[in-house]
Amino acid sequence: FPIQSNPGGATAEIIKDGFNGLLIEETDNSAEIRKIIKKVISKEMDIFKGVSYNLEEITHQLEREVIRLEVLDKYRFIENQITQV
Repeated sequence: FPIQSNPGGATAEIIKDGFNGLLIEETDNSAEIRKIIKKVISKEMDIFKGVSYNLEEITHQLEREVIRLEVLDKYRFIENQITQV
């Protein structure tokens, strides 16, 4: 169950705040970070649903080989666009 900063909104593409993880928007605000960590420790939220979702839906997307193939596809697309010009 990730507790993660959200630089430029990039992490929010994967983590649905309060569902499959928690996002830290103000990384310099220790009070906010403490509050977020307490949510998990105090069992204020059902982290098991989030963990289950991450294992079933997110883990595959983050596998090295999956990402490698997606990047290569993007490079091929760009290469094709350049050669057509």
